Amino acid sequence: MLSSLLLSLTILLRINVVQSQNTESPLGSAYLPLAVRSPYLSCWLNPTPNLTYHWPNFPQSPSQYLGWEGHIRVDNITYAWLGSLAESSNGPPNLRQVEFLSTEITPTRTIQHLQAGAMDITVTYMSPIEPLDWSKQSMPFSYMAVNASSSDGQAHEVQLYSDISAEWVSGDRGATVNWTLSATNQPYVYHKIQLVNPEPFQENAGQASDGVAYYAMALEQGVNVTYQACQDVRCRAQFTDYGYLNKTQNTTFRPISSDFPVFAFAVDLGYMETTNSPVVWSVGYVRNPSINYEISQYKSTYRSLFFWSQYQTIDEVISEFLTDYGDALSRAVAFDNTIQQAAASYSSEYSSVVSFAARQVFGALDITLPQPSSGGTWDTSDVKIFMKNIGNDGRVNPVEKIYAALPMFLYINASYVEYLLAPLFELQNTSTYPYSFAARDLGTAYPNASLTSASAESQEGVEQTGNMLIMTYAHALYTGNGNLISANYDLLKRWAEYLVNHTLYPSNPANSTNLSVKGIIALNAMSRMSAAMHQGNDYERYAKVSSNLIEQWQSAAMASDHSHLVADYGDSSESWALMYNLYPDRLLSTSLLNQSIYDLQQQYYSNLIQSGSGYDYGLPISSGAGPVGNSAWLSFTAATVENTTLRDQFLSMVWKHATSNVTGAIFPSVYYLNNGTPISGSANPAQGAVFAPLALSLPSSSISVASDPFTTTSKAKSNLSAIIGGVVGGAAAVLIVASAAVIYRRRYGKGKQQDLGLIADASNVLSLEPFPYIAANNEPDLSHPNALPTAPTPQGHVLPRKASQALHMRNLDNQLPPGYTGSIAPPPETRGSAEPDPIYPPAEIGEDPREQELNGLRAEMQEMRRAMEEVYADQMEAPPSYS
Repeated sequence: MLSSLLLSLTILLRINVVQSQNTESPLGSAYLPLAVRSPYLSCWLNPTPNLTYHWPNFPQSPSQYLGWEGHIRVDNITYAWLGSLAESSNGPPNLRQVEFLSTEITPTRTIQHLQAGAMDITVTYMSPIEPLDWSKQSMPFSYMAVNASSSDGQAHEVQLYSDISAEWVSGDRGATVNWTLSATNQPYVYHKIQLVNPEPFQENAGQASDGVAYYAMALEQGVNVTYQACQDVRCRAQFTDYGYLNKTQNTTFRPISSDFPVFAFAVDLGYMETTNSPVVWSVGYVRNPSINYEISQYKSTYRSLFFWSQYQTIDEVISEFLTDYGDALSRAVAFDNTIQQAAASYSSEYSSVVSFAARQVFGALDITLPQPSSGGTWDTSDVKIFMKNIGNDGRVNPVEKIYAALPMFLYINASYVEYLLAPLFELQNTSTYPYSFAARDLGTAYPNASLTSASAESQEGVEQTGNMLIMTYAHALYTGNGNLISANYDLLKRWAEYLVNHTLYPSNPANSTNLSVKGIIALNAMSRMSAAMHQGNDYERYAKVSSNLIEQWQSAAMASDHSHLVADYGDSSESWALMYNLYPDRLLSTSLLNQSIYDLQQQYYSNLIQSGSGYDYGLPISSGAGPVGNSAWLSFTAATVENTTLRDQFLSMVWKHATSNVTGAIFPSVYYLNNGTPISGSANPAQGAVFAPLALSLPSSSISVASDPFTTTSKAKSNLSAIIGGVVGGAAAVLIVASAAVIYRRRYGKGKQQDLGLIADASNVLSLEPFPYIAANNEPDLSHPNALPTAPTPQGHVLPRKASQALHMRNLDNQLPPGYTGSIAPPPETRGSAEPDPIYPPAEIGEDPREQELNGLRAEMQEMRRAMEEVYADQMEAPPSYS
C-alpha cells in the first residue's frame, strides 16, 4: 500500500522539472526579492520599467547597493538581465538589455521570463523556506538558476556570466576587503570575500561587519566553467569580448569602492537549442557566531546558526546546498502551491500578497544553537530563534512584530513560535528582571541580545504583556505542546496579574478600547493555560475576571448611538478604530465578545469604505490617526469580519499597497494611506500578519504538558510528530509528502533521469484545507492529561550518520495526543456572562469520524516512517562526485 501511495505521489509531484501554478504574478510593480534568507543576506530589486538600470539593494534607508551582474552571450552578442546598464559607459560598449516578458512571484521564488536575441531565458531566484528543517532553513544561502531555449528552433552559441561585488560584505564602502578562490579537487568552485578588519556583532548602514560572502557554482560534467576576480569593468569586458574568463585572481586587496573588485563566473554552453539542466549559482553571507546572547550582566554566550551542528566545514555546507538544488526546488514548488492555492480560494490578489510576504518574514530570522565548548558537542535541544526588526530600529525579537507575524508562523509551522519566545522567557524568568509586565524586545542593536539592553517600558506594559500571553497560548493550542506554559507558568501568572490591574483602563494610549480588549482576551487565554496545567483555582479566577472585564468593556467602548466601538472610552460617536485586537478572540476561539459586536463593526467598516474616504491603500488605524495605515493591522481586521465581500475589500487594500512602487520601499508595514509614502517597516517581518485569514482555518490541538518540564528528556527528540498533529493539511503536511516523494525517487529511481509528470491538482495528494475543528460551544478542548510531549526540534535536517537519522525517524510515532483522562474541562461558551460555569468532568463520547480519519492518517504516516527510515539511511550517503 505504501509503495503505491508513494508512487502516486511522485507521479503527481513532477520531481525533476517543476513549475509554479501561477502564470504571472500581479505583483509586477512591487520590489522583487532576489536573495532573502537572513537579516544580512537580503537582496531586492526595484522593478522599474528598465530593470537593468538599477542595482539590487540591501533594505536600508537610504538603500545600499549590492553589486550583482547577470549577462548572456548569444552568437557573440551580450545581453544583461541583472545589473545597471546606466553605468555601461564605464563598461562593455556593446552590452544590450534583454527583453523582460513577465515576472512571477511565489513564496520562495522570483521567476523572470526574458528574451535575448534568439534565446528565451528563465531566471529563477530561489530563497528556500524549509519549515520542517532547522538546518536547511538556517543556511544563509540563496540560488540563482538560469534555463535557456532557442526561440527559432535552431542551435545558437551561448555563454552565461555573473558576478557579485564586495558590497555584500559591509555597509562601509571604504572598508578594505580580501578574497580567495577555492577550486581544487572538488565538484564546485567558490569565491570567498571578507573584511580585513571585521567588527564582531556590529553593523554599518544596516549590514553586518563580521561576515563572509560566498559566490559558488557546481562543476557539472560537460560544462565549461571559468572564473576570475578583478575590477568590475575588466571582468565584464573580458566576458563580452571572449565569452569566458581567464581564471586569474587580482590580489590587490583594497577598499570595497576602490576600482570595485568583483568575483565572477562564466559558463560556456556551446552550441545548443535548450539547456538540459539549469545553470545554478549560489550566493551566501555567513557569520559565525551569529548572536551575542548576554544571559546576565556577568554571563554571555555566543550562538551559531543551527546548520553548523550538522557540518564541519563551509565546504561541506556549500557542496550540500549546491547539490540539493533539484530537491530543494521540488520542495519549494510543493510549499508554494500549497500556500498559493489556499490563498487563491479568497482571491488572486490575496494569493499574491501572501506570496510576497513569506520571504520577508523568514528573511528576518536567525535559527541558532549555543556554541559548544572546546571539544564539546552541539546541544541541538537548545534552539533559539532571533528576529531583527528590519526596516525599523533593528531591535532584537520585537514582541509586537512577532505578534503581528504570528498567523504566518502558526500556518506554516507553529513550533517557530516557541523558539522565538524562548529567549524572551529565559531572560525575563530571572530574579534580575525587575518588572511585573513583559519586555518589548531583547535589546535595541541586533545581533546583540541582552536583558540589560532590553526595552521594558511601562507605557507598553498592557500591549506587550497581552502579546506574550496570547502567543504562548496560541502556540500550545495549535501544536498541542504545553511545555512553554509549564516551564514559564509562574512568569505567565505574574504577567496575568499585571493585566488584571491595568488592562481595562490602560495608560498609553489612555483608555484605548483596542488595547484594553487585547489584555482581556489575554486573561482568558491565561485561564485556558491554567486549565491545561490543572490549576483549577487559577483557571476559575482568570475566566471570571476576563468575563467580568469584557462586560464592562463592551458597555464602555460602545458609541452613544450603539452603532460601533469608539477608539477611546468616552469618545463621541464619530470616533472609531480598526479593532484589529479582536483577532485573537477569533484565533483562540475564546468567544468572549458577543457576535453582535462583530456585526456592528462589520457594518460600520462597510459604511466607511463606501463613504469614499479618499484612501487608496486602506483605512486609517483610527479616526484620530490621520492618514496613517498599517497593513498588518488591516490584515488582522480583515480576518475578524465574516462578510466575504468586506473581507476581500480589506485584503485588496493590502494588495494595492504591496504592489505600489511609488514608495521606494519594500512592502512597508506603516505608511501614508493617501499616497503610499512609507513611514517605517520596509522589508519588515510584521507582514506575516497577511496570513491572518488563513490561520483561522487551522485545526487546534489538545494541550499536553510535561509533568516536570525541567527534568524531561523530551527536548532531545524530534518535533515532527507535533508538527504533523498540529498543522497537517497545511503547508507543513505537503512538504512532508513532497519530501517522501523525493526520497522515493532517490531510493527507487537511482541513475534514472525521468520526468514523472506535473502536479495537476495538489489536492489529490493531501487536502490543502486543514482538517475542520469543531468543539462544543465553540470552546477548544483544554482538558488533557499531563503527558510527555514530543520533542522540540523539527525533523529533516541532514545528519552525519545513518544511525542518527534512524533515531530521528523513529519519533514519527505518537503523532496524536492520548485520550482524555483528566478532571478539568473548560466552561461552555460564556459570551460575556458575569459568572463562568463550574468546572465539569468530561462526558464519555464515542470516536468522532474526524478522529477516525486522523488515526488513519497516523497509521499511514507510521508505515511511511518505517519506509522512510530505511530510505533516509541511503540518502545520507555522500553526494556524488563529478569527473
